[in-house]
Amino acid sequence: MILTALGIWIGFITVSPTATGGLPTGLATGLGIWTAISALISLFVGAWFAARMSGVAGRFDGAANGATVWATSIFLGALLSSFTSLLGVGSLLGFRLGGAGTGDILGALGLTALPNIPADQVAAIRSFAVNASGWFLLGSLLSLAAALLGGYVGARRREVRITPPRP
Repeated sequence: MILTALGIWIGFITVSPTATGGLPTGLATGLGIWTAISALISLFVGAWFAARMSGVAGRFDGAANGATVWATSIFLGALLSSFTSLLGVGSLLGFRLGGAGTGDILGALGLTALPNIPADQVAAIRSFAVNASGWFLLGSLLSLAAALLGGYVGARRREVRITPPRP
């Protein structure tokens, strides 16, 4: 969360809108690279910590702990982004929540929907979404590898001690 907040802060202070009011070309790439780097760092450290603190020993068990850390982060990220998308973007585009007869969030707040978007801006938004989703896929796969490696490295070694029986 700290790395994500740092990336958002840096993005907001360094990116300026284009002359036509569209999205900057490199924003999706920069966002994707930062997301991948922060995921690699945080999931490696989180998986290492989970493997080190677990009560089991062995490299395979450490890697399994790493995979669990990765899956939990993906699940929580998807849950959070779905919830915010439902309340944010869905209401901005005029989607109805709760079935027929219910208004959207903007309507409930007395605000109007978005105006018609020109074709060139739709193309820019589409390009942004394609770039961002590609970077997300690459970052997810690399973060899985980082989590597996972190769990593998952080696992304790198995030691088998055989003590002779007492006479």
